[in-house]
Amino acid sequence: MGIARQSHYDTFGDEHELYLKALRNYGIADVSAFASLAREARTPMEAIKALLLSVAAGDQDARARGCLGVQAICDFGTTDAAVSPISRDAAELFRKTLSKILADAKTQGDLPDRFDPQAGQKFFTRSYWV
Repeated sequence: MGIARQSHYDTFGDEHELYLKALRNYGIADVSAFASLAREARTPMEAIKALLLSVAAGDQDARARGCLGVQAICDFGTTDAAVSPISRDAAELFRKTLSKILADAKTQGDLPDRFDPQAGQKFFTRSYWV
């Protein structure tokens, strides 16, 4: 980018702080994209379908780079007190959004009465992030 080191630090802070900002933005963007798909869908089941199709139709270059959120967990686990809450918060927001969509689908009769939205969310989340 041609930015002098000192200008970089003056603008963004140290490397760790820049990394944390990027990780926060990445998590927010990912969950926001999912929430946007859900809002645009006519039904909860269409929201689920849109999410699955968006993953399948994703940019090959982006897919090859991998997931910054997963990489952060692999690199730092729970050893970095600043990284853990960012990863946890993004995952929790995704789970809450997905649970609401599944509960709405059940309420609208698109899923059987015996369907457990929490169990469905856990299954879907694990499948989505694998």
